[in-house]
Amino acid sequence: MIWVKKSSVKRKPKTLLEVFYPVRSEFDEQVEVFKWAAIARYEFPDLDMLVGSLNGVRLTIGAAVKAKRAGLKKGYPDITLDVRRGEFVGLKIELKKAKENGGGWLSPEQKWWLWQLTYQGRRAVCCYGADQAIEEIKQYLKLPSHGRFMPDGL
Repeated sequence: MIWVKKSSVKRKPKTLLEVFYPVRSEFDEQVEVFKWAAIARYEFPDLDMLVGSLNGVRLTIGAAVKAKRAGLKKGYPDITLDVRRGEFVGLKIELKKAKENGGGWLSPEQKWWLWQLTYQGRRAVCCYGADQAIEEIKQYLKLPSHGRFMPDGL
């Protein structure tokens, strides 16, 4: 169970309903996943390999051009866990807002990435909200490990 401060919304509420039930953005959901990971890394040490992308962050035009030139790709999943488990070589999560906060849908680029990453041997999924993403990560880390591989010279 994650305890979340409901007042973490930065913008002013648009409706009276949002005053009492603020809507969390995808960014807020991703932050909650990484807050959980910082605490749960003692139970799951491989969470040190959990990485988030900044694909969902709004950038200025100049910064967006720089990011694209540096290799940022549209639709790439938000959360990556490059740890082998079971038949998979890693976990990729496309994170959407929780369904009660309006959910969201996958863009064609996001669908393409999830399909390609699955084809390449990763577990690639779409999760709605931090709770669903955390549960997916826990289930993935409970899959059997195939030991460690350390290349020569490291």
